[in-house]
Amino acid sequence: MDDTQAPNTAAQDEEYVEEPLIKEPPADGIKRRWYAVHAHSGQEGAVLASLRARAQQQGMQDMITNVLVPMEEVAEFRAGEKKTSKRKFFPGYMLVQMELTDDTWHLVKSTPKISGFVVSATQPPSVPETEVRRLTRQIDEGAL
Repeated sequence: MDDTQAPNTAAQDEEYVEEPLIKEPPADGIKRRWYAVHAHSGQEGAVLASLRARAQQQGMQDMITNVLVPMEEVAEFRAGEKKTSKRKFFPGYMLVQMELTDDTWHLVKSTPKISGFVVSATQPPSVPETEVRRLTRQIDEGAL
């Protein structure tokens, strides 16, 4: 079996659990909001992994709960063959769900290849939860 085939035994199916696009934050009463972050274009995946690892290292994984690079699958024809690839909805931008404190702000800002938050005046505005849910629904459905 190659890597592109799905597992075919019941035991393998039980072990494979697809991680949700957005995990629910802890039910601790802390208000975590979504913020748009500007990353170097083409480096969003590396930045996502780096930010998650840094949050874990600093013990802030409960404060920075989700990092999302909105992408969709696109079917293209190349050399007469149908190919499926992923395309970013907003190249150079990511969404981060977090409790905004001085520490989390500095962690995000100091992550390599992050230019900063998308800001209005002095504090970054949050992205409405309804917009994030709409985006994730579009990602799940495969249409923008």
